[in-house]
Amino acid sequence: MTAQELYDKFRYQWFEPLADNYRELLYVNEADYAKEAYKIFSWADIAKFSLVDRPSYSFYKNMEGDWKQNPKGGAGYLLVLISGIPYWTDAVGQIPFAVDTYRSKQSITKTVQTGIQWGTGTLTGNVDYSNEYDNYFVLRGALFASKSFTYKSKSSEQTYPAIVVEETHHPVNPQVLGDPINNNELMQYGIWKK
Repeated sequence: MTAQELYDKFRYQWFEPLADNYRELLYVNEADYAKEAYKIFSWADIAKFSLVDRPSYSFYKNMEGDWKQNPKGGAGYLLVLISGIPYWTDAVGQIPFAVDTYRSKQSITKTVQTGIQWGTGTLTGNVDYSNEYDNYFVLRGALFASKSFTYKSKSSEQTYPAIVVEETHHPVNPQVLGDPINNNELMQYGIWKK
């Protein structure tokens, strides 16, 4: 069985234990020849790409913010290797979308809701209330962004806009992006399960 068959037919995943189709990862082939199957990253690489402020439309399929296709991102690979663990490229691609969406919405719940509505990256995509890994990775990105940014509203002392929102960036260890969603986070923000 190939990785493509696992992805297409079974949607198996080994990185979000609370999501559907979870299978425990027992072995990763670390031989050099096996690494040709992956594009290799660190969580710092994912954070760096995610923290670039982009227009929301750039996250549509095949646009500059579409991490799965961007040459600096997944570059069309099926799998990426991060900290020695393989991930489906489309899972990791949810993180930059979620970070950008959080910066616009300034709410974890609204970010997750936007991911449910626009997760396919297309205008005609289906709403996704499934318990699959995509929604979990949107939540990973939203949680990371909520720790990375704070917002303060103040008067502009002008008529329009009357209020200005200041964004402050706080460095966060990007390794947290590798942490699966826990039960408490799922109960609080997993609106696809409610």
